[in-house]
Amino acid sequence: MHYIEDASIENIWKKAKNLILNKGSEILDEKEELFEILDLFLIIKQPETSDQEKQIHDKEMKKWMMENFTEIKNIPELHDTKSYGWRLYNFQGKDQIKWIINKLKKKKATKSATIVTIEPKDENYIPCVSLLDFKIRNGELLMSVTCRSLDFGKKALYNLYFLSDIAHDVAKELKINNIKLKIFVISAHIYKKDT
Repeated sequence: MHYIEDASIENIWKKAKNLILNKGSEILDEKEELFEILDLFLIIKQPETSDQEKQIHDKEMKKWMMENFTEIKNIPELHDTKSYGWRLYNFQGKDQIKWIINKLKKKKATKSATIVTIEPKDENYIPCVSLLDFKIRNGELLMSVTCRSLDFGKKALYNLYFLSDIAHDVAKELKINNIKLKIFVISAHIYKKDT
């Protein structure tokens, strides 16, 4: 298990990239060569939102990821599958984020404020961000995320920012000021073509 902790999404992303490039194993995923670290755990206390990004690293990727996380639509680049927005805000007709907020309002100490993005019928694509869990402990919102994989060469930075946006939205509704974002990445990787 590899741990990285920081107060900045950008810093944690840079540290993870450095770890993957320097310590990652070279593997071949079908025809794609990549560097990979298994079981990476990231902890970000008081993460910034996507609006607070100091330097926009990839304007097009940020726009694409924002649409993926906020819009209810199909994503052509991902086998025309449902967006995260669809999976989070219209999962089989249910707004999962609203459900989380209501669950935590009713019972602050709940252990079951957990949602998934995997739809069993959708065999063409298993989302990278697979599970989100929310806890309130000691006046702090803990958002734990399990990712089957994250591409730190292109998409991970904006995955982290838009996950942070969700945490901030939930915390605001619950009138909580302290947030901790915990991300478990089973396969943290960078494609060789992106190095």
